[in-house]
Order: sequence, then structure tokens, then C-alpha cells
Amino acid sequence: MDASVPALGPVVMAAGSWSGPCRPVLLLDVLAQHQVFNDAPAIRRAACEAGEPYISDRELSARLTASKDTPERSWLASVSSVVLQQGLADLGERVK
Repeated sequence: MDASVPALGPVVMAAGSWSGPCRPVLLLDVLAQHQVFNDAPAIRRAACEAGEPYISDRELSARLTASKDTPERSWLASVSSVVLQQGLADLGERVK
């Protein structure tokens, strides 16, 4: 795996039982969704603390897409945007 991809102990351990050629793709998908689950609330929290208006799902999606161009999140470019959008949708359902 690329060294720039963050390692997540419990997630990686759970993924350890996956086998076959799909394992690297599935692992990146899980890591990407975990990243969305961490980044999205942090973006909204920072905006709230700065006195900015509520960040809509559309704006949040745009910011997360733009984060693919940063060195820290460049590995997200290798993950399907469907996975990232589904992560946002899942997060939205859990927050309701």
C-alpha cells in the first residue's frame, strides 16, 4: 500500500480477513469512508467556530473533492467518487 495512505489499526485488522484481488480496493474504500467521516464534521465544526454559515452537503462535497488536490489527501483520487459520496450520504443519515 502507498505510504501516503493513513493506517487505521482496527479497520486494517478487520480488513485482514479479506482475500483475493479485491482486497486493496476494498481497503482503500474503507479508509476513504473513514476519512470522510472524520473530515466532514471537522469542516462543519471549524465553520461554526469561525462564525460562518452552516456548510451544506453540496458545499461539503465540493470541499472534500477539492481536498484530493492536497498532498495529505491525494490518495483519495484513487478512490471512486461514488464511495466518497456514499460516505457523505451515510454520515448525513447518522447525524439526523
